[in-house]
Amino acid sequence: MPTAKGWRLGLGSLVVGAGGRVLGLEELYVVAAAAALLLAASVAWVRLRPVRIEARRHLAPARVPAGQWTTASLTLAPRGRQATPALCLDDGAAGRFVLPALRGPVQVSYRLDASRRGLIPAGPLRAGVTDPFGLAARTVEVLAPSTLIVHPAVDEIALAPEGTGRSAPSRPAPARIPGGDFHGLRPYETGDDLRLVHWPTSARLDDLVVRQDELPHLRRTVVALDLRASVHDGVTQELAVSAAAGVFAAASAGEGVVRLVTTGGIDSGWAGGDAHQEEVFDLLAAAHADASPGLREMASLLANDEEATLVLVTAAGAQGLSVLGPAVADAMGSVAVVVGVTRPGSLGLAFDTVVPVGRAGGFRQAWERAWGVETAPSPGATRR
Repeated sequence: MPTAKGWRLGLGSLVVGAGGRVLGLEELYVVAAAAALLLAASVAWVRLRPVRIEARRHLAPARVPAGQWTTASLTLAPRGRQATPALCLDDGAAGRFVLPALRGPVQVSYRLDASRRGLIPAGPLRAGVTDPFGLAARTVEVLAPSTLIVHPAVDEIALAPEGTGRSAPSRPAPARIPGGDFHGLRPYETGDDLRLVHWPTSARLDDLVVRQDELPHLRRTVVALDLRASVHDGVTQELAVSAAAGVFAAASAGEGVVRLVTTGGIDSGWAGGDAHQEEVFDLLAAAHADASPGLREMASLLANDEEATLVLVTAAGAQGLSVLGPAVADAMGSVAVVVGVTRPGSLGLAFDTVVPVGRAGGFRQAWERAWGVETAPSPGATRR
């Protein structure tokens, strides 16, 4: 395709040709024909110069917390033995380069801004070739786009000790049933469940021996994130996602399992550890306010979690939370993190603890004030 310069030359050749016809000057015909011929030759030149290159893109790292940068590296090489023409490369964002003819592999790098949470595209990589006069150009896509995942910023906190909620003391400890992790063998005692008898060892010792199974109590924390568009603006949405990520990271760092549920339909399921946290942070990177209410769906997902601590993250002026009443009442402990205010009014639900977070942020300080102590970060709870 002709460039802007090429289109001007083509238009100029038409004007000169028309002038030659009006004035009867053959010289103007010659000039117009020469200009048109040069433009046609330029278009043919770029069409006959195929862009044969191999390209790979590497993001290091491919996942970063908000507020940082990452590096995108492009490795380019000619396909075959023939050198490529000079190339104009466009990988989007800040990735624009002009390279001379490629005769061997070359690597170029640029930085991607990860200042805001989200999915940041890198690419697609387009290579353009122009003729020596700049009259025509052709652009082809040589590499599909990649995605940089920017996780929400996280304040390091520690979860409050279990049993601090008003509803917790009245709840019995989870029953220990046969089938847990094998801990050892011990002599049979009157009243032991016969299902626990370890018959091979009992036969060898000629005395009844039972399995001693140890079922360690795993702390269960469910983070419920209210992402209704009706209660959020841009500021509170980011505060809510960041607060939910902070609670989730603290719960993942300890000996327990954690689950994320949102009004947007996300349900991470119960798990623990770094891999589960990374999966959930990937989901939070793309989370946005949703126009659908979603509270009833969230309430159904939270049903029957009586042995879990519920942490609801919502925004100031949250309406319609009454549908979550049964889940709050049944939880072993309940915490409401309300973003966008410093003194929240009544939420219409009886939470054990309410943590107000102002529009300026400061989630960790608000969390510590709510418990009346400075909660040191849990071991392994790092700012991702």
